[in-house]
Amino acid sequence: MNGLHWIIRTEEQRENLIANIRDFPVTFQCKVSEPSSPKTTQQIRYAHSLCNALAIYKQASPEAAKLDCKRAYGVIVVSQSLVTGDRTARLVSFADYKRKEMEGFLTSMEVFLSENDIPFTPSEEY
Repeated sequence: MNGLHWIIRTEEQRENLIANIRDFPVTFQCKVSEPSSPKTTQQIRYAHSLCNALAIYKQASPEAAKLDCKRAYGVIVVSQSLVTGDRTARLVSFADYKRKEMEGFLTSMEVFLSENDIPFTPSEEY
């Protein structure tokens, strides 16, 4: 399904969406689905620990390391402006990753750190 996507988490959000599209002059196709299995708190903590291992090794800030790691192995959303047509990209917060996306990030980071002999504490929990 192409087009706009909304994640509705509250009754208020649902009501606002319905109010906004009710009188819109075009037909909408809606797909309602259960949310996919979320990532775990342990996965988020482990992702931060892997980024921090890189930061320590490279003597960089944790924020800079996390940003670079997300650019290399993270989820990037590309969108196109409805007004100008310009394309923009943004990095997705770990909080918004799905379980499989987080697993992919963690695996990629473990491989990168291992191949570059950067010390980190492996985890089997995710």
